[in-house]
Amino acid sequence: MQIASILFGDGCGAIVVGAGLRSYETPAYECLRSSSAIIPDTLDLMGWNLGMDGWQVTLSPEITKHLGSTICDFADSITETTLGRKLQYSEMTWPIHPGGMAIIEAIETACKLDRDVHTKSTRDVLRRVGNMSSGTVYFVLEDLLRRKTDKEYALMVSFGPGLTSEGNLLRVCPAASTRLDIPLPLPLKSEDIMGTLQGNQTCSAWGNPYILGIGTSNPKSIVTPLFVTDILIGIFGDKLPEAQAKRLRRVAKTSGIDQKHSAMTPEVH
Repeated sequence: MQIASILFGDGCGAIVVGAGLRSYETPAYECLRSSSAIIPDTLDLMGWNLGMDGWQVTLSPEITKHLGSTICDFADSITETTLGRKLQYSEMTWPIHPGGMAIIEAIETACKLDRDVHTKSTRDVLRRVGNMSSGTVYFVLEDLLRRKTDKEYALMVSFGPGLTSEGNLLRVCPAASTRLDIPLPLPLKSEDIMGTLQGNQTCSAWGNPYILGIGTSNPKSIVTPLFVTDILIGIFGDKLPEAQAKRLRRVAKTSGIDQKHSAMTPEVH
């Protein structure tokens, strides 16, 4: 739990998803396909267990090895099923859930990705705000919009207990705004709908869903992983072995996080 306190920041994200675009709507991404896969024999590598002292997190160092060895097959499966061909990994931009620098680097190495082209948004979000669990990938999508990638496709991937890999192949909409606020609802008129609805078959007639809005938010307080580490070491005092204290500082320095937004402030010890 000490390491989790160092790595995880606070924040929330939300998206507006809809289909049957109206003429005044400007989508950010078209959702082409979602997919999920369980990596065998990895159940004990990641998880949250509720105990008498609260939530206890399990994060094994073996996670990066398993994700790195399976990500290529996972990406190939999504693109081939959706498009009828395997995309070159360099053809896509990669909004990855920034679960940690080791995970990002494992995927970059496996897929031969350029950190300044394919995963820059992922790295920058981790550096600026830290890992905020599942909502963090929305921060990455928002950052990617501001950068205006020249890639047609984006492979959004996240990972969770299981181990599970979750993916969504997105088409980047070229007319997307660099800033997407949550759109206000407007009356739906038949002439505004792009396409024709036939009977009750609205799902197929409306086509793929689109991401129409992205909203993210953080607490105003900003702390560094080293700051949190010093607080934890101070709290445990002599109960924390020196070797463990050194390990915590090493994790903080190599986390890839310069700062994170947190409900914790210098006054909260």
